[in-house]
Amino acid sequence: MTYSLIKQRWQKVSIPKGKYDLDLFLGFLVDLGCVGITEGDNFLEVYFPYKDRKNTLAAVKNYYTKFGNGKYSIEECVVEWENWHLNWQKHFKPIKLGERIIIRKYTNKRDKIALKKLNGNFDIEILIKPGMAFGTGTHATTQMALILMEQIVKEGMSILDAGCGSGILTIAALKMGAANVDSWDNDPEIEENYLEHIKLNGIESGYNLKIGDVVEINDYHYDLIVSNIERKTDLRLLSSVIKSVSESLIIFSGILINEYGDFEKEVVKYKRRIINEMFKSEWVALVVR
Repeated sequence: MTYSLIKQRWQKVSIPKGKYDLDLFLGFLVDLGCVGITEGDNFLEVYFPYKDRKNTLAAVKNYYTKFGNGKYSIEECVVEWENWHLNWQKHFKPIKLGERIIIRKYTNKRDKIALKKLNGNFDIEILIKPGMAFGTGTHATTQMALILMEQIVKEGMSILDAGCGSGILTIAALKMGAANVDSWDNDPEIEENYLEHIKLNGIESGYNLKIGDVVEINDYHYDLIVSNIERKTDLRLLSSVIKSVSESLIIFSGILINEYGDFEKEVVKYKRRIINEMFKSEWVALVVR
């Protein structure tokens, strides 16, 4: 499946790095509607849909004034679709997670220098290519999900990847030994990027991509469910799992720390319990049994 984006226009906002918490700022940009981010050593280039450019620029400036250096030099321009989302590759460095996981960009020549700086035996290697906002493994919620999966996934498991995006968690699960993964996402535009990542990582079987609302399926009898979605959808998913009389272990990684208390109450209400948790920046990931 391909999508014609040639005629689309985008707003590019160039932002210097400042004193703000980068993870928090990235979360703000995602909530604001950004569709791609290029990160350099001292700058961010953030892309938004063209239609709401004035309000977007004002919101970015207000955030930077409040949490950045106080003084700012934020530039904005309009760009046509020219594969700008590929530019991030020039700045992306391999990411080490847990004991065995490494995420690196796909290139014809391995990034040997960067990899040598990372100590460890990485037998779970995830290759990525850009796909707009569909996931590159840099977000805290994805990273926590991967680390928790490394601790949980066993040979032969059946897994549900809820909100699969570019397929990073699906690929990781299969490389960790899962027998099969059902990947669900409600955005049809992820399909091309998802399938490209599957192919890049040498995955030939065990995956099943479904486009639709994951909270409306009937059968949740998986060994593990991984949900990298926001809190309200997580709660709907938890309710659906309970109604299907499934005892699946669930990783929820899209929850803000200030939502933790309310989410925990819902877990208890459904007579489940939190058996593990991780915190990174403003986010928390929970393992629910």
